[in-house]
Amino acid sequence: MLKGIGAVAILLAVCGILFSWQESVRLRIVRLRALCSFYHRAHYAFETEKMRCIDFFESCSVPDLVFRETLLQLAGLLESFAYPTGEEAWEAAFSARRREWGLSPEEWELALMSGKAFFGKNLRENIARLDGYRSRMLEYLELEEKNFREKKKVFTPAGLLGGLMLIIILI
Repeated sequence: MLKGIGAVAILLAVCGILFSWQESVRLRIVRLRALCSFYHRAHYAFETEKMRCIDFFESCSVPDLVFRETLLQLAGLLESFAYPTGEEAWEAAFSARRREWGLSPEEWELALMSGKAFFGKNLRENIARLDGYRSRMLEYLELEEKNFREKKKVFTPAGLLGGLMLIIILI
């Protein structure tokens, strides 16, 4: 009886670990998609509506709560003139939530650098930078999705087999 309970506990633990890993990667992919969509909406808002950055940050609806709170914090920093430049306010707002974003170092650097696209010298320069950052973020997104599919094919069966081997060893 105890061996059966132990076996079930081990299998549940292995499944929990695999599920946790998959959810963290999925969340990262969702945030990368949100950034790409954000860059695209910013391009549209700046080019056609001539919207100010603060108004765009406050009105932009993003599905991710961490991203939304970061944008609201950024808008607050810009309105209060807490930093001399918009780029510094962008970096401060994003850096305050670095752990919550869960991005890789390369993706994080790109997210921080993309603040330059919002606070450049003129509108054309900003739009060109937004397009460049969006294309680079799309590359990271495609690579992340490809790696996730490949790792999922390996990690799921290997994790379950490892759990079964552990059960056999302990029984």
